Amino acid sequence: MKVFLFLIALLATTTSFAVSSGAVEKFISFVPVGNYVGVRDSGEFCQVIIENVNFPKNDLQVKITNNDLELTKLIEEDSSFGFKDFKKEFIQTEITELNTTGPYSIERIVRTVSSGAKKQYLTVSYAFIDNVGLRTANATDCVIDLP
Repeated sequence: MKVFLFLIALLATTTSFAVSSGAVEKFISFVPVGNYVGVRDSGEFCQVIIENVNFPKNDLQVKITNNDLELTKLIEEDSSFGFKDFKKEFIQTEITELNTTGPYSIERIVRTVSSGAKKQYLTVSYAFIDNVGLRTANATDCVIDLP
């Protein structure tokens, strides 16, 4: 019986530890909070701002700005995400169902992946999904130098 209670306590401790290391912590392990200037694939200058928002929650906002477009993506502290440590890759997709007739939704995506030594590629995109299929509305990207 004591062993069983010990296993339950160990499982509860492990589970609460796993919840505390969420999406925000993983993202900032690849790209720290800060303001960055970089270059797009097309050669244009761009800006990336990573900032903590929604105090007292530990949410993160990723904002990528270029000459004619500014896109943001909110990463909530305990939200679902995918990652690959060896590529410094993080991806998160959020789908919001629109309150209209038919299957309409907006999909917001943030992705980052290593782009060389001390460089990171970031992209934010919005897509509109209707009953015909996926139609990309806006997307922007930036390659930044890491500290």
